[in-house]
Amino acid sequence: MITGLFMAMAFFGIYMSTLSRMIELNFSDSLSLFGIVIGSATLAGVIQAMRWSWDPFLAPRFGQLSDRTGRTPFLITALFLGAGCFTILPFRLPLFVWFVVLLLLQLTWTMIVTLTDSLATDVASNSYKVPIMTTYTVVVDVGAAMGPTLGYILSDVFNISVLYWITGGSLFSLGVFLSFNMSMKEAEKYKLL
Repeated sequence: MITGLFMAMAFFGIYMSTLSRMIELNFSDSLSLFGIVIGSATLAGVIQAMRWSWDPFLAPRFGQLSDRTGRTPFLITALFLGAGCFTILPFRLPLFVWFVVLLLLQLTWTMIVTLTDSLATDVASNSYKVPIMTTYTVVVDVGAAMGPTLGYILSDVFNISVLYWITGGSLFSLGVFLSFNMSMKEAEKYKLL
């Protein structure tokens, strides 16, 4: 539930609502690509549309991969990767490098959404399905609703770079927590504790 809340707050909330502002701050209000001027809001929409277009194809692949490798280790890797991308995005990088980091962040978004949904489904299949999935859905919706509000407040108090660093730090902390939790379960499994 906590992972779903943070995932929704970070990606569906903060990232989606502040991407055009981040583009505007890093590369001015508009970019010229191949002689065509593109505004930051348009570019943000195109970038996010790319993610929505590959989701139906990549999400099942990530789900199949997590079936083989284990969901939690794959999720931890995706959280660390997402944390790194959020941390790098505020820096002024060459446009191509920044765009690659942005696409990598969106790829981790697809991974994290797929894996958290799959983990919620795994938990629900072992116990009360309807209450668990309903609670998970509400938690994700609350995170998505809190994200833009929290993002705008933090970016006004500090700036958008600090907001992205805090978001990256939150994902990193969640990855560390899940790593520690997983290692404790492994230790108990093998009677190491």
